[in-house]
Amino acid sequence: MKDNFKRTMNFWTLGLSQKFWDTFINKPETVTVRARNKKGHFVADDPKTKKNEAYMTVKKPKAKKKTSNLMHP
Repeated sequence: MKDNFKRTMNFWTLGLSQKFWDTFINKPETVTVRARNKKGHFVADDPKTKKNEAYMTVKKPKAKKKTSNLMHP
């Protein structure tokens, strides 16, 4: 059944949008980064809690397309 799943299931005919596909089916990669406050300063860890507040997990940013600044005559 699993072998035939990709061939038989067409998700576009079921009405799943590209945003849904990218968000839930193709899970975005996550990265652990240092947490920052509103001013941009690093947040320290509180040793009294079990959770480490100094780090947070965020989605990996998408690479931006590079454009040329050359002017065409």
